[in-house]
Amino acid sequence: MNQAIPFQVLDVGYTPLADRVEPTARVFVFRDADAWARFWQSSTQVDLNFQPMTAPAVDFTTQMVIGFTTGSCPDGRLQLRIDGIESVASASGKDANGDRWRIHYTEKAFSNGFVNQKPTTPHVFVVTPLAAAEVELAP
Repeated sequence: MNQAIPFQVLDVGYTPLADRVEPTARVFVFRDADAWARFWQSSTQVDLNFQPMTAPAVDFTTQMVIGFTTGSCPDGRLQLRIDGIESVASASGKDANGDRWRIHYTEKAFSNGFVNQKPTTPHVFVVTPLAAAEVELAP
């Protein structure tokens, strides 16, 4: 039986993904503060004080961060929304938390107002309970 995984959207504003072109869908999983900090240090952006962007605070003793993109697009017309995360039970049934977590999402076209005409990489980051499961996007 598959179980729903609780999550909370992490409002990160501008992220290092905005600097990148991701040609295909990609999932990012951060289970420790060092990896999360390295990801944020990869950005070329600076804050209003001209300092490097800092990673949003996360308690990695009990939580992890999952981020994903469906790939870059030629303009800012797309938004991503996570509809749910489920634990996919292992075939052996040994692991109650599942071997994999599957992200169900909606890709929505922005239809009201100004649409950025610059290539963008739509993305979402969420905080979930810490787990060793592999994370994948639903087909």
